[in-house]
Amino acid sequence: MNGENRRTFELIRQLEEKTARNEQAAVQIEAIVTQLKQQAQSISDIMGTISGIADQTNLLALNASIESARAGEWGRGFAVVADEIRKLAEQSKQASDHIQRIVMAVQENSYQTVDAMQEVKASTGEQVQAARDVSEAVSTMSATIRTIAKKIEQHGQIVTGLGANAAQLVSEMEYISSIAQESAASSSQVAAVVHQQVRDYETVTISAELMNQMVAELGGTVSKFIVEGELSPIPRA
Repeated sequence: MNGENRRTFELIRQLEEKTARNEQAAVQIEAIVTQLKQQAQSISDIMGTISGIADQTNLLALNASIESARAGEWGRGFAVVADEIRKLAEQSKQASDHIQRIVMAVQENSYQTVDAMQEVKASTGEQVQAARDVSEAVSTMSATIRTIAKKIEQHGQIVTGLGANAAQLVSEMEYISSIAQESAASSSQVAAVVHQQVRDYETVTISAELMNQMVAELGGTVSKFIVEGELSPIPRA
């Protein structure tokens, strides 16, 4: 049991360490993604500025083309340069718009990544708390098991004592049984003696009754002699 408890605690400790590392990694990733989102916003701002410059350049190139057309033959070379500037401005505008779309996609992904990392962070925190709860539950269960084992040991000692008492009780009962057997034999002898004494008592009682009758008869005879007159000499047999 102790070995299993140690193994369980070791697994829980490893789970806590891995979960803590995952939580730390989630925090770092969230910080990186947040920084990336800020950089993407900066790039978006720069691209907005470039797009504005391209629009202004395109407008200036258009005005230059108009002015070169008014200049006629003298402004033809300037018109060619203005047209090239206008094309470059349009290309810059297209590139800026393309980069802007990419940056917007990066920002959207950053938002989603931040939300996902926040969920991961929350889930990791729940895992850490769950691991701690499991560790506390296992500790409580281990303490309860130790308490139960101690009580079982105490009950075992009590049962052992009861067994010893039972053995002693059996020995005493055997001794009482032997005494009872001896008492039974003695009781038979006593019963025989008592029965003989009862018979003797009955004999004595009968004899006493006979003697009482004889005394009564004798008393009656004596009374008769007294009633008849003065005491007459008792006739001799």
